[in-house]
Amino acid sequence: MSPDSWGTQVWTTARGVAGQFTTPSFSLFWAYVLGAALIAALVHVVRRRSVIGLLRFLAPREVWLRRSSLNDLALFVLNTLLYSFWLLAPLSVIGQTLASKTWLALHHSCGPIGAPLSGPAAALGLSITLFVVADLGFFLGHLAMHRIPLLWEFHKVHHSAPVLQPVTVLRRHPVSIVVDGAITGLVLGPVYGLAGWLGGGQLQPWTIAGVNGLLVLGLLAGFNLQHSHVWLSFGILDRVLISPATHQLHHSADPAHHNRNFGNFLAIWDRAAGSLLVPREAVEPGEPAQLRFGLGDPGEAWERDYRSVWRLYLWPFWRVLVRARELWTRRLG
Repeated sequence: MSPDSWGTQVWTTARGVAGQFTTPSFSLFWAYVLGAALIAALVHVVRRRSVIGLLRFLAPREVWLRRSSLNDLALFVLNTLLYSFWLLAPLSVIGQTLASKTWLALHHSCGPIGAPLSGPAAALGLSITLFVVADLGFFLGHLAMHRIPLLWEFHKVHHSAPVLQPVTVLRRHPVSIVVDGAITGLVLGPVYGLAGWLGGGQLQPWTIAGVNGLLVLGLLAGFNLQHSHVWLSFGILDRVLISPATHQLHHSADPAHHNRNFGNFLAIWDRAAGSLLVPREAVEPGEPAQLRFGLGDPGEAWERDYRSVWRLYLWPFWRVLVRARELWTRRLG
């Protein structure tokens, strides 16, 4: 490869990683991170009635300098590159194909719609529908990751973090990324196809900076605090929305909190499935929870199993092989 080609590749790679912070469709977009930091600062000032210690509260060394956080950063870079260069195109095909087939099926069976939907109300309706369906897809994929043993081995990578910070949201195994992307395409593809037919190909959702407006509002409302040390409950709204505190309970190592709160933005799916645990039922109202994160007690074998980036990638495959061997042996026995 020529020096110019190397330079182009490095520049493309750098842009791909930086795009996570400069593109509004990604949760680590700078405005969402800044919004989360401002909300966290407000939480500190209200609780302490002082700005003393604010910087330490926002960026504690015991969180950001932990090996776990450094692994999160490395996984963030590697997964971003993997997704951009290898996974984005094939995963996009799922949703695009289903959208196209749904549109064509409706057109052939019902013909072109006489009065296509249009206008602000239709755009807002489509935006709400896409937001709700995408959230349901996330819930179903997340639930599958926890309930199907082989998928859980890959999802463990995310839950192996003993400390949480915003980049932890991308502490994911590539297999988990593929499963989430496939389910998203499966649930959203038909919706886009239906919208295409109903709107005569012209209906578009309400957007902000080219992104579903409801998604932007949700990401601005402290989404990045879900993976953080900042305990923030939405109070009575915790039964409708997933607050940072609600998701932190999902990461708790306490067995009493396991298999709870699978939602992304909406808590209604967990309520329907009986898996919702609101913060006020787990801790005293108004008191920050002293949660321990990870897969078990500190010093146990799981910390060794997930202590490096390469083990985070490779250990799940080994565990799957072990599980498969156990199942095969049990079947023969």
